[in-house]
Amino acid sequence: MILDGSAWWKGEMITGKQAKAAREALGWSRPRLSARAAVSDLTIKRFEEGHRPAIRKIVAIERALEAAGIEFLEFEPGARMRQEG
Repeated sequence: MILDGSAWWKGEMITGKQAKAAREALGWSRPRLSARAAVSDLTIKRFEEGHRPAIRKIVAIERALEAAGIEFLEFEPGARMRQEG
Protein backbone atom coordinates (compact mmCIF):
# COMPACT_ATOMS: atom_id res chain seq x y z
CA MET A 1 0.00 0.00 0.00
CA ILE A 2 1.32 3.41 -0.92
CA LEU A 3 -0.01 6.21 1.20
CA ASP A 4 -0.60 9.67 -0.13
CA GLY A 5 -1.71 12.93 1.39
CA SER A 6 -5.36 12.14 0.70
CA ALA A 7 -5.18 8.93 2.76
CA TRP A 8 -5.38 10.67 6.15
CA TRP A 9 -9.16 10.44 6.23
CA LYS A 10 -8.93 6.65 5.97
CA GLY A 11 -6.75 6.49 9.08
CA GLU A 12 -3.73 5.58 6.96
CA MET A 13 -1.35 8.36 7.92
CA ILE A 14 2.34 7.70 8.25
CA THR A 15 3.92 7.34 11.67
CA GLY A 16 6.88 9.21 13.08
CA LYS A 17 8.94 6.02 12.80
CA GLN A 18 8.11 5.80 9.10
CA ALA A 19 8.99 9.46 8.58
CA LYS A 20 12.33 9.00 10.31
CA ALA A 21 13.13 5.85 8.33
CA ALA A 22 12.24 7.65 5.10
CA ARG A 23 14.28 10.73 6.00
CA GLU A 24 17.29 8.56 6.85
CA ALA A 25 16.89 6.52 3.63
CA LEU A 26 17.19 9.79 1.72
CA GLY A 27 20.17 10.91 3.80
CA TRP A 28 18.26 14.03 4.83
CA SER A 29 18.71 15.98 8.03
CA ARG A 30 15.68 17.16 9.96
CA PRO A 31 16.29 20.76 8.82
CA ARG A 32 16.27 19.63 5.19
CA LEU A 33 12.96 17.78 5.60
CA SER A 34 11.64 20.77 7.51
CA ALA A 35 12.41 23.06 4.57
CA ARG A 36 10.94 20.63 2.01
CA ALA A 37 7.74 20.07 4.00
CA ALA A 38 7.39 23.69 5.19
CA VAL A 39 7.00 22.61 8.82
CA SER A 40 9.28 23.40 11.74
CA ASP A 41 12.28 21.29 12.63
CA LEU A 42 10.77 20.92 16.12
CA THR A 43 7.57 19.48 14.59
CA ILE A 44 9.60 16.83 12.77
CA LYS A 45 11.68 16.06 15.87
CA ARG A 46 8.59 15.64 18.04
CA PHE A 47 6.80 13.58 15.35
CA GLU A 48 9.76 11.21 15.10
CA GLU A 49 9.71 10.91 18.90
CA GLY A 50 6.08 9.76 18.88
CA HIS A 51 4.04 12.97 19.21
CA ARG A 52 1.25 13.57 16.67
CA PRO A 53 1.27 17.00 15.03
CA ALA A 54 -1.72 18.45 13.19
CA ILE A 55 -2.93 16.33 10.28
CA ARG A 56 -1.95 18.99 7.74
CA LYS A 57 1.65 18.82 9.00
CA ILE A 58 1.77 15.03 8.73
CA VAL A 59 0.42 15.28 5.19
CA ALA A 60 3.06 17.90 4.31
CA ILE A 61 5.85 15.67 5.66
CA GLU A 62 4.47 12.65 3.80
CA ARG A 63 4.17 14.54 0.50
CA ALA A 64 7.70 15.93 0.75
CA LEU A 65 9.13 12.46 1.33
CA GLU A 66 7.07 10.89 -1.46
CA ALA A 67 8.12 13.66 -3.87
CA ALA A 68 11.72 12.68 -3.13
CA GLY A 69 11.04 9.05 -4.12
CA ILE A 70 9.90 7.40 -0.88
CA GLU A 71 7.26 4.68 -0.88
CA PHE A 72 5.44 4.01 2.40
CA LEU A 73 4.53 0.43 3.27
CA GLU A 74 1.95 -1.09 5.62
CA PHE A 75 4.45 -2.16 8.26
CA GLU A 76 6.83 -0.10 10.38
CA PRO A 77 9.26 1.35 9.84
CA GLY A 78 7.67 0.83 6.43
CA ALA A 79 9.52 3.21 4.13
CA ARG A 80 11.84 2.61 1.20
CA MET A 81 12.98 4.22 -2.00
CA ARG A 82 10.38 3.72 -4.72
CA GLN A 83 11.29 0.97 -7.18
CA GLU A 84 11.15 2.10 -10.81
CA GLY A 85 9.94 -0.25 -13.49
